[in-house]
Formats: sequence, C-alpha cells, structure tokens
Amino acid sequence: MRKLLTNQNGITLLEILAVITIIAIVTPIIFGVLTNGQKEYNNQSGNNRQLSSISYAINLMTKDIRSYPTTLSISSNPTILEVKEVDGSPKSIYKLDESDPNNKKITLNGSTIADQILSYNIVESTTLSGNKQRTITIQYLDDRSKNKKYETTIIER
Repeated sequence: MRKLLTNQNGITLLEILAVITIIAIVTPIIFGVLTNGQKEYNNQSGNNRQLSSISYAINLMTKDIRSYPTTLSISSNPTILEVKEVDGSPKSIYKLDESDPNNKKITLNGSTIADQILSYNIVESTTLSGNKQRTITIQYLDDRSKNKKYETTIIER
C-alpha cells in the first residue's frame, strides 16, 4: 500500500494548469512581436520603394541638366522642367501630373517616374560667382504620413 502512495508516475492537474497558463502568457507576446516585425518590414519596404523612385527621378533630371549640348527652360509654372537639344527640339519634359489629387506623379515625357508626390518645384537662381543654379525639391508623404523632402541643387559651371 505504501508503495502505491509514493509512486510519482504521471502528471498532476496542477502541473497541467501551470503549463497552460505559461503558454497562454507567452503565445500572445510572441505573436505580437512577430506581427509588429512584419508591419515594420512592410512600412520600411514601402518607404524604400518610394525613396528609390524619387532618387531615380532626381538622378534622371540631374543627368539631363548636366548633359551637353542642351538648353534648359523652366516654364512660368515651376513644376515643369523642359530640357531641349541645341536646335530647340524637346529632349525631356519633366512635370507634375496632378490629374489624380490623391496620387500626384512626376512624369518624364508622359511616363510616370515617381508617384505619391505632394509637391515638385524647380527654382532657378544665380550664385554669387554668376553661375546659374537650379534647386529641385520633391516633397512626399512616407508610409507613416510624415512629410519628407528630397532636394538637390545643380550649379552650372
């Protein structure tokens, strides 16, 4: 009889309840960490895609502006940059397409090169040494609705 009472084989109800309680506490924590990690990855991925397309647009503009022999004209509307060949024929026209107010786009000869733009502006000025400079500014909203600005200045020498 004594041998039966001291037999410790098996699991008690208290041990099972303790394991279930621990699992019930740990599972939501792990799930929350994984869910937040996935959200952050998606946010960063979207931000990187948008920043990459804006950087690509700025690089195209810079390359066209610096290529010779060309002439530049900035229309009275500072959202249009027209790069012309020396003979006056148009080479590249960059402009802000505002046909969809919820998704403004920068286009190059009618093809979209950057989207989800808030504003796009080109300002032409002269440096103290007499050189022309053009400042291109693109403002956009990132995935967290923060207003971001990407700007470059090109100086003719």
